[in-house]
Amino acid sequence: IARALAMEVPHTAARAGRRSKRRAEGLARLAEEMAGRLGDPYLFALLPTVRGIAAYTDERWRLGLELCDQGDQLLRNRCTGVSFERTTAHTFALWSLLQLGECAEVGRRCPALFHEAHARGDLYPVTNLLSFPPFVHLMACTPPCARQAIPQARTRRTRPGHPPTDVASAKAQRT
Repeated sequence: IARALAMEVPHTAARAGRRSKRRAEGLARLAEEMAGRLGDPYLFALLPTVRGIAAYTDERWRLGLELCDQGDQLLRNRCTGVSFERTTAHTFALWSLLQLGECAEVGRRCPALFHEAHARGDLYPVTNLLSFPPFVHLMACTPPCARQAIPQARTRRTRPGHPPTDVASAKAQRT
């Protein structure tokens, strides 16, 4: 139940209005209390990430970045089998950085995360991370470089007969 409550935090926070934000914070506090009673390291590690996503949806990008980075560190050091959760933390940290205009930091982080995931053979973070370079190039006002980054992302993100669905490809091609 505590895990479900934690996972509901960002979904509730993403809804408009103060009432939803208060409800999301209440869910997070309840999940935190349950985590304390249970002594569950996974919950302790997950909570900063879901709070970070909630902060991101509320346009508090600096806080979202800090919490997602904290959640990733806790997941990495205290848990196993949490690739999905870590990838989610990385994704929202990177999106926060883009919102803050910190393209250089996104450019610094992506290759290390990509190589780590590729070495593990973990396709989810590999394909997810390939969506970031086109945005970095677009924000740096270099659309030709963004167009060059698309083919690699497309070949990893699509299967034969299925069109690409990533937003980065569509935006970079229109620019």
